[in-house]
Amino acid sequence: MTAEIAIMNKKAIALAADSAVTIGDRNKFYNTANKLFRLSKYEPLGIMIYNNAEFMGIPWEIIIKDYKIKLGEIKKDYLIEYGEDFIRKLKNNIYEFEKYEKKYYLQMVIPLIKEINSKIEKNYFEKVEGLERPLEESELKSISHKVIDFYYEKIDKAKVLDEAPEDLSVLIGNSYNDLCKKYIDEYLGKECMDETHLQKVIDMCNMMFEKDIFLSNYTGVVISGFGDKDIFPVLVCYKISGYIKGFLKYKVDMYEKVDLQMDQCIIPFAQVDIVNTFLRGISLDYINIIEKSFNYNILNLIDEIDENKVSKDEKDELKKEMNCRFEKVIKNVIEYSQQEYLVPVLRAIRYLPIEELSSMAESLVNLTSFKRQVALDEKALTVGGPVDVAVISKSDGFIWIKKKQYFKPEYNHHFFENYYREITKCCKEE
Repeated sequence: MTAEIAIMNKKAIALAADSAVTIGDRNKFYNTANKLFRLSKYEPLGIMIYNNAEFMGIPWEIIIKDYKIKLGEIKKDYLIEYGEDFIRKLKNNIYEFEKYEKKYYLQMVIPLIKEINSKIEKNYFEKVEGLERPLEESELKSISHKVIDFYYEKIDKAKVLDEAPEDLSVLIGNSYNDLCKKYIDEYLGKECMDETHLQKVIDMCNMMFEKDIFLSNYTGVVISGFGDKDIFPVLVCYKISGYIKGFLKYKVDMYEKVDLQMDQCIIPFAQVDIVNTFLRGISLDYINIIEKSFNYNILNLIDEIDENKVSKDEKDELKKEMNCRFEKVIKNVIEYSQQEYLVPVLRAIRYLPIEELSSMAESLVNLTSFKRQVALDEKALTVGGPVDVAVISKSDGFIWIKKKQYFKPEYNHHFFENYYREITKCCKEE
């Protein structure tokens, strides 16, 4: 897991990222991962990755550094053009992604099948507990069919990604239907469904790849900085899932730019809960808990009133009025949170000098890291290690404020000489 943040005002954009990486099923942690990179040797561009350190089996660090070399001295008018070019390079498939295609398919399909199975088991045990007897085969199939229908409808109605080929799910099915059946049999069991619903599970597994549904194995790719004609900093964030049958599954998840109207911005990525709590003075989870508690303890109580005393129409009217008043309460809480916590911070960001931008970005990542270090919960130790910090401005370009190295610079002068060899050569020629 990761904690990253971008803070922008009209002068610059500050980026900060932790160094923690989890290997396997949270069995091993390292605090040496690189998640923040310079995207160009010559232009004011940076890139951060979060959630997944590899793409189709290839470390993102290799892909990013290879792109930087190929980009060379190429200059583009607007930052979004660099993002589009980066995506285009992935689509060109120079790394032969098809070699990893089967594994990517299973990474998408198996979690879906397991989730369906988990839902069926939950519903099964709830019904057994209520009836206090084992269920017959027809009853088990009824439960399974309802769950499968629910997931199928949800996936079927999801938006199709803009660039997805019309026959993508057919192409995937031609290659992987037999493999899909194998894992359906392993995790679900074909005996709990009829042929129609077996086909529905297969179809939804294939449809997943063309839909705007991104499971936990996607990578967030954040490109930020300035194009040649950008006056103020710009940021674009992509969700990139994988590559299958010649189709790159991705979408633009966020596009933010500073302008004269919106002259500051603070954006956390990956684990955002601690930063949002700091900015708003209250965790958004509390709002959800309050709402659920209200529904359970107040609205449900209205349903339990004897209908001889209060009619159904009166109950509905009372619930409607209670919901209306509750919404006003939540609105007041959110407005107070914004005025007393969020707005003062955003107002300060507007005028922060460049060095203070970087300090604030680092502090917010460290705040998340501290919480993960001391808390004994499912997210413990998922953020940590040295924090890499960079600032990008139009005049000074990409500047490292803090950067970890796996080697000592004094022993590796050749590294820096080679890195700037082209610049030295150009200067000599002039």
